[in-house]
Amino acid sequence: MSARNAPTPWAPHAYPPARRSGHVDEYQSAARGVVRVPDPYQWLEQHTPETDDWVVRQEAFTRAYLDQNPDRVKLEDEIRKNMDYAKVSAPSMKHDGRWYWYYNSGLQAQSVLYRSKDSTLPDFSKDIGPGGEVFFDPNLLSTDGTAALATAAFSKGTGEYYAYGISLSGSDFCTIYVRRTDAPLAETNGVRPEHHDGRLPEEIRFVKFSTIVWTHDSKGFFYQRYPDRESHGLATEDKAGTETTGDSDAMVYYHRLGTPQTADVLVMQAPAHPEWMWGMDITESDGRYLSLYVLKNSDRKNMLWVTDLHANEIGPDMKWDKLVDSFEAEYDVLTNDGTKFYLRTNAGAPQYKVVTIDIAAPARQFTDLIPEDAGAHLEDVTPVARDKLVVVYKRNVKDEIYLYSLGGARLARLAEDFVGAAYVSGRRARDDFFVTLTGFTTPGIVARYDCAEPDEKKRWRVHQTTKVTGLDPDDFLAEQVWYASKDGTKVPMFIVRHKATKFDGTAPGIQYGYGGFSISLGPFFSPSILTFLQKYGAVLAVPNIRGGGEFGETWHEAGTKERKHNVFDDFIAATQYLVDNKYVGAGQVAINGGSNGGLLVAACVNRAPEGLIGAAVAEVGVLDLLKFADFTIGKAWVSDYGDPHDPKDFDFIYPLSPLHNIPTDRVLPPTILHTADHDDRVVPLHSFKHAATLQHTLPHNPHPLLIRIDKKAGHGAGKATEQRIKEAADKYGFIAQSLGLKWKDTVDQILQEMNAPPPVLLGLGARPTGKLSAAMRTKDGLLATAKIFQICSTLQRDSTLVEMDRTNALIMLLTVCKHWKNILLATASLWARVIASPVTLGDAKMMATWLKRSGKSPLDLIFTAHDNEIADVGLDIALRHKSHWRDVMIDWSNLSTLAPRLVSSGSSFNTAPTPLLLKFALFTEFAYAEDDSGVATQLVALLGSSPNLRTLRWETQQYLFEREPVRLQGLAMNQLRELHLTCMISILECSHLMEKTPLLEVCILTFVEDPKEEDELPIGKTIVLPKLSHFALKTDQNLSSFFWSLCLPSLKHLDIEFRHNDDTEYGYNEPFHEWPQAAFMSFLGRSTCPLSHLSLEVPIAEDGLVECLRHVSPTLEDLCLRVKWDWPTFGDSILALLTEPLPSQYGPPERKFPKLTTMAFYSSLSGIAPHALADMIESRWCFPEDDVQFVNPEITFYVAHGIPEEDQRRIRVMVLRGESGKITDNHDLRPCMQ
Repeated sequence: MSARNAPTPWAPHAYPPARRSGHVDEYQSAARGVVRVPDPYQWLEQHTPETDDWVVRQEAFTRAYLDQNPDRVKLEDEIRKNMDYAKVSAPSMKHDGRWYWYYNSGLQAQSVLYRSKDSTLPDFSKDIGPGGEVFFDPNLLSTDGTAALATAAFSKGTGEYYAYGISLSGSDFCTIYVRRTDAPLAETNGVRPEHHDGRLPEEIRFVKFSTIVWTHDSKGFFYQRYPDRESHGLATEDKAGTETTGDSDAMVYYHRLGTPQTADVLVMQAPAHPEWMWGMDITESDGRYLSLYVLKNSDRKNMLWVTDLHANEIGPDMKWDKLVDSFEAEYDVLTNDGTKFYLRTNAGAPQYKVVTIDIAAPARQFTDLIPEDAGAHLEDVTPVARDKLVVVYKRNVKDEIYLYSLGGARLARLAEDFVGAAYVSGRRARDDFFVTLTGFTTPGIVARYDCAEPDEKKRWRVHQTTKVTGLDPDDFLAEQVWYASKDGTKVPMFIVRHKATKFDGTAPGIQYGYGGFSISLGPFFSPSILTFLQKYGAVLAVPNIRGGGEFGETWHEAGTKERKHNVFDDFIAATQYLVDNKYVGAGQVAINGGSNGGLLVAACVNRAPEGLIGAAVAEVGVLDLLKFADFTIGKAWVSDYGDPHDPKDFDFIYPLSPLHNIPTDRVLPPTILHTADHDDRVVPLHSFKHAATLQHTLPHNPHPLLIRIDKKAGHGAGKATEQRIKEAADKYGFIAQSLGLKWKDTVDQILQEMNAPPPVLLGLGARPTGKLSAAMRTKDGLLATAKIFQICSTLQRDSTLVEMDRTNALIMLLTVCKHWKNILLATASLWARVIASPVTLGDAKMMATWLKRSGKSPLDLIFTAHDNEIADVGLDIALRHKSHWRDVMIDWSNLSTLAPRLVSSGSSFNTAPTPLLLKFALFTEFAYAEDDSGVATQLVALLGSSPNLRTLRWETQQYLFEREPVRLQGLAMNQLRELHLTCMISILECSHLMEKTPLLEVCILTFVEDPKEEDELPIGKTIVLPKLSHFALKTDQNLSSFFWSLCLPSLKHLDIEFRHNDDTEYGYNEPFHEWPQAAFMSFLGRSTCPLSHLSLEVPIAEDGLVECLRHVSPTLEDLCLRVKWDWPTFGDSILALLTEPLPSQYGPPERKFPKLTTMAFYSSLSGIAPHALADMIESRWCFPEDDVQFVNPEITFYVAHGIPEEDQRRIRVMVLRGESGKITDNHDLRPCMQ
């Protein structure tokens, strides 16, 4: 079956025409003086009938193309199904004594605000649905779901009021309304209320980019608004969002309840600085101080003014204490104790820190409370439990959560094992707080931490876990890699794929990016993306390029203004890395981004080498960099893009602007622009003009250049669920059309398409009688929908078989032995669930007879047999349906001999083909049958023709080829991906086997046999396995010729265990001549393999080991050294190698192995040099991600005396005591943990 379709046909022809005017704009250039820039589509900036007509024709043109996708409807339905699951936010206790939380049953247009009926929080761990009662349902505000909550706040005191801002059709403008908390907006007995029912007469308009800040007396609130706009019409109309007028002259007002907006009190405006914007906050602990944040653009810098509400009447004449009166850094008030303020800031700390200041002190100054951590970005701080702070650090784009005292002492780390994004919600007045955890494969976990709980183990517990019904997140894998950009800067990138997707250079990919405004792209959960990955075998890549906030302000500023090209270079380098490292196929990457990410996509389409990018989706992008500041809030973006009206800035902006730099000398990839008619953040004229210019400049481009225009939608916030589903289906459908991707259905659908019968999973294994526990079961995507039917001997025979559901049968399990422990692990990778029941010989024969008589394929049959006679019956059933085999495991390790049916060369069943066979495992204690025929020969006959075999596992206790010359020539090995071989086999025989497997990815070999001289590999022989990434070898043979011949350029995991042939322990004076050190070093250097995991148990001296490590690539992440001999000076030279510093501006510390996160050392002797250990501790040297660990079966934990307590938690050193139980060193060592 073909893995791809042909891309949707595209014959270049006339796009919908667009009039070209002679409009020209003039700009001042520092280098060239006056520059005249044509703008022939300037008329598309205006909302006119001509523009409307162009939009209508473009919509029809694009829709005609998108609807050619044969899987478009199927994709939309699948995304809708996978988004249909309950979503619950973290709860919050309000001042009315009730808990409030958002809940969406699955496909509701907007999430609904629920509340508890009293102060008791529902237990969501019992899967009780939404819980509580509806308080505010935004879905009642419109019939199409386009009215959304933009902002909201409950009053203080008794919490009797709820103020909320409603946005229509996605506009950034909103109108604030107020209602009492005893007047919910909810359906009653099926009656849909009107919005005005139960709410107060307040209607506060022209609010934009504002929070609602209540005074603690609950008499009113502060908000930010812009001047009146007649074009908006009434508050109930959705005209707001369609204009392009620049946003200026923002003002702060105070609204008193019960008065009209015209009576609101002006608090602050700045006529001399119309671009200034305002943020407000009132100190939570006492409600006394109003903080005013003054911003002039989107930069991470603000002024901070504070006023005492107890000493000032609210109005324009309030006296302000200007704590920070210049735009030098960002300051954010966290909490206060009287006049002592706690703030988060980046002043002198690009990664941010927490400081304090006493605003009443005569000589006040900022004092560090939590100093900057140069290796982690201080993302968020939440005051809780009166005297504590919850601090979220972003270290290498993965969130870490810590609990601090208000005095700055680190108390604990929370959720240490979690990898993803964390969002904290809590109040200083409460002992508990909530943490929402999300990730690429984690849809959402809400955990609750109770600081008042005396039992530390009970403080942290899961409150609610999001359960996705359409997708299984466990079917996907996520990893992080680092790559070098154009200028050598190291950039991290997340890569996500379905477990069934192989990194063999053929997969399609989606690369998503942003790279601006100090915004970080952490792990996130997206059902629509995972649907695409699952159904098209694609890979998701999210590079954390410069311009973002992943590493603080230095990283952000490296992607701004004249350095903006770094953002595009980073993104293009990410695509090249994915191709070069076989994550995706060449020309098979679709790039995607929105807003500033839309600019990123469009710029990279212009700049990337031809053929690198397979498709492009630029959503709501800033595409005209010469005019962005003229519309709506665009003036605020000069901090990132520069000012096009500044001659110096013009000279770097003009060459970067996507609209003005469309190449004409090469083919552009299929490209679609997404915009929306009510987007008043990045107005749609950017996409209008860019689409018109693309279509005019490249009318004969062999790939489509399209635009999609959403209706009644804005920049993205508040978009209805159904709108998101349709948009996602169009986006991913366009990518599938462009790359020629083929929809991947379930196993049943694939087999039906091939006109093949249902497959059978045959397991002939050792199993105990009775049902296995859930902990012993493992999961496999093939069997996600399979039904395991347990057949018990106590059931009526014929009626049971007749009642089985034959339509969905996928599995046949036959278990044949008494013992099961060993085989349990062997089957872990072969199927999902195993249920075993006792079956008598009579039952087995009856089932065989019934199947033979009915002519049906086997159902879900489960056998537990204890002798060859019953096993022979099971094989009779299995072999009759051999053409249906898919995953097969046969275990005969506990029977005295092989069943005659297995090795009967005359059996017609053995020669039957197995076209569906993917996995085959054979476990035998004896390699020969009673008729002296060898297993190797009979296995070839048993497997027959298996062109699709992917996994072969073979374990036996005898030499395979001693009495037969066959070397598995009859097996079809060209598609084999995994080989697990445990037997007596020579190096020469093994090399013959490996040469037949060009696509091998995993190879695990265990063999013991003194090789004959003729078994040595000939000099000059080379075995190249280009795709092998995991290689493990355990042997006592001489490996010299093997290592001289082997070349593994893609190797990532290497485990070598070389055991002495007399099984004696190595002592210090043991000779090392048997380990082929020169050959091994040659192998490491010749393979140039990107090793990430290395484990060695070999007889080698320390200097030899250091020399070997010098040949290992710097990509190493895990190093395991296992020795059974004494190194009296262990640590000196290895420590020097590992800690030798190299310069690096970003990312992990640059050492020989900059990615090394775990080092394990296993030893049975006491000869460890404690001084080297102590030097490591005292220099505070540790790996970037994890603790330095010296692991031993008999573990005692120690740290050197005098190390601060917080460092003791970071640096765990495990030192093995010798037989005397002492460590001979002058350092005062003491236990730090149990």
